[in-house]
Amino acid sequence: MGWYPSGVPDWLTKSELVEANYNIDLSYQPVQASGQLTATEQFYSRNHDVLLQLLERTTGNILVVAHATTLDTCTRQLTGGSPRSSHELLQAMHKIPYCSLATVEQVNGLWAWSLVDPECLPVTHSKNRRFKWNALATI
Repeated sequence: MGWYPSGVPDWLTKSELVEANYNIDLSYQPVQASGQLTATEQFYSRNHDVLLQLLERTTGNILVVAHATTLDTCTRQLTGGSPRSSHELLQAMHKIPYCSLATVEQVNGLWAWSLVDPECLPVTHSKNRRFKWNALATI
């Protein structure tokens, strides 16, 4: 929310999406309501809470496609780390290039998670350096 100091951005409504010919589930309820989106300092807890809800609702693999820093905000607490401060998050953001990829795997069926080597390489292009997934532990 650091990029939106005036509040939550305006998103298209469900009816506007349907009118624009998007095939959406009108009964879908988001995991977190837009009214719950607040200060940047809560970015880690919001992402962690959403990820926990997804893990509770789903069996099998989950793919999260989001902003680069989401690699850290969704994995850090899950793997036992503490949330970063806003300043630390800004520093980490510059070290995570676009199209980065991280994989978190449940350890021995327990409620313990670990960063592991992804099954595939991240997408790169000429201005985008290759991201090393294990850098999340050292950023």
